[in-house]
Amino acid sequence: MNQVFRNLIFGMGTVLMLAGQASALTYTFSGSDANLGLTETYTNSGTSVLVSAVKGFGTTNTSADIQRSADGIGVRDNPGNNRVGLNEALKFDWTPVSVVLLEAVIFERDQATNNNLANLDLYVNGVFSQNITSSLDGTFTFTPAGSLVGNIFTFVGKTDSGSFRIKELSVNLYNSNIGGNQAVPEPSSLLLLGTGIAGFGIWRAKKAQQ
Repeated sequence: MNQVFRNLIFGMGTVLMLAGQASALTYTFSGSDANLGLTETYTNSGTSVLVSAVKGFGTTNTSADIQRSADGIGVRDNPGNNRVGLNEALKFDWTPVSVVLLEAVIFERDQATNNNLANLDLYVNGVFSQNITSSLDGTFTFTPAGSLVGNIFTFVGKTDSGSFRIKELSVNLYNSNIGGNQAVPEPSSLLLLGTGIAGFGIWRAKKAQQ
């Protein structure tokens, strides 16, 4: 019976360990006002993302300082409110880790009328993915259309009047060593796996007692 109990504990421990690895990673970029310089690294559960800012995206691609505020991060001094404006960009680089983008919390403050809301493009590994617009003024959550997997996610401003800041990003890790990019198992799948491990241990223990 002691062996059965030990096998059960082992199986459930495996579930808990893997479930922790499968949970989404959320990176929060808001905070007190500060010039963060050309790059800033954020780490969650041992997985780091390197953030950088660019002016003249697609043309001069000039490095710029990152400005942090209570509403997230943007490009310092241009536009004057330190958000991400026309042809400016924030790049989030998880290399060499591959991740799937789950959602982005974005702040946009309408500067004039309701026609000046957020308008930005999202690039994945340097390739255009989709345009992001919002009918809301203020903070909104963007959920990608389809599964976006990559190392580098770049948010590019399309207008100064609808400039924005990135407040949070949530991602899941992907495993590129198992038949290409494979999602980390969800907790429900891990529960089935752990139950199977525990059940196999119980079966072996009973068989050994016969």
